[in-house]
Amino acid sequence: MAKRPPYALQKVANKCRSTLRDVNEKVSTFNVGDHAAQQIELELGELPRGAFTIPDADPTSSTAAVDCEIIPKSEAHPVSSSRFGSRIKDRHQLPEALVTAWRNAVYGVLRAYDQACVVASTNSAHIRTWEAAVATLHHRYVAEPHRLEGVSPFFSVEEAALAKAKKDSGAPSTPKADQRFRVEGCWMTIQIRFLLIQVAQEISEHLRKKGFDTLARTRWADFIAYILSSIRRDAQLTLEVAEKARSHRQVIKTAVLMMEAECQTFNNRLGRQRNSMLLKEFQLEARAGYDTARAEKASQANRYRLLTTQGHKDDQWLIENFMEPAQRVIDKWVKLYHQLKKGFVYTEVTDQEKRDVLKAFMSGFLGFMWRGDGRIEVS
Repeated sequence: MAKRPPYALQKVANKCRSTLRDVNEKVSTFNVGDHAAQQIELELGELPRGAFTIPDADPTSSTAAVDCEIIPKSEAHPVSSSRFGSRIKDRHQLPEALVTAWRNAVYGVLRAYDQACVVASTNSAHIRTWEAAVATLHHRYVAEPHRLEGVSPFFSVEEAALAKAKKDSGAPSTPKADQRFRVEGCWMTIQIRFLLIQVAQEISEHLRKKGFDTLARTRWADFIAYILSSIRRDAQLTLEVAEKARSHRQVIKTAVLMMEAECQTFNNRLGRQRNSMLLKEFQLEARAGYDTARAEKASQANRYRLLTTQGHKDDQWLIENFMEPAQRVIDKWVKLYHQLKKGFVYTEVTDQEKRDVLKAFMSGFLGFMWRGDGRIEVS
């Protein structure tokens, strides 16, 4: 008979599971590329062209546009939804009419984002107790190194003290239930941001076709780049959380998100360039992106097989949840490279291609199972 989890831990798990299911339902009903984008286009179409003019900003002003690539590592993980909602007018100096239309269209999905952030910041009493015990033992062992007998001589005193403190606390690493739900919450915020990018790109195309103010279109493209930057930043931090928890499945599924974000970032940069003189440079970058993605796919797969007890027996799961989604990203790099060789300046990644990656990634997203050894397994 499976060992029952501690009540407090099970309570946290049930709450996180329920919240993620609620978020998943809200995200699933968010009609990307149809309702949201059409709603914004309708609002924008009723406004005079002057509503999209942006006055020249004073670079010394506190409301001057910020560098969209800089998000401090010390900031909350995941980043706050206000960066994509309430704060974008001042942060990116966008026309008020455009900001209002955007907020109205994405309000619901940003509330779902906030719910996912709550799960991503899960830190139960169970884990706080473990951390306090480790800190107390670590301090004692550093002060009394004679207690470190039996620990590997290759460790420094600090490393040996930490290893022994974790062992004596009853668990060699952070209790995985909280860590895994934190990763699941981060994944959901990243999925939502990919959806926001799809809507934002529809708006960008609308602004281009209507010939609206060039500066407004440039600032909007900056905003899209900013969302992508936040994805890359949070995916990297999520990867670190998963690695710390030794959750190898979560590590490689996070790696897919990072690969997708890199490809979309390049595609966004490419879409902003109309200078044929840069074609060769972009062609070389596309080739480098392809090589990097192929190497990452092979490296992550080999690492997973090496570190997991299932090894090659787990290949079917690996194929469905990593190899195939990763290959779709690689195929995008191939497509970009060959089109650049033919002289195309820009190719749009279709909504269906993006959904395919997310669909494969999110398959079995909410399949949690208590293992009986203090961990919650993601099926």
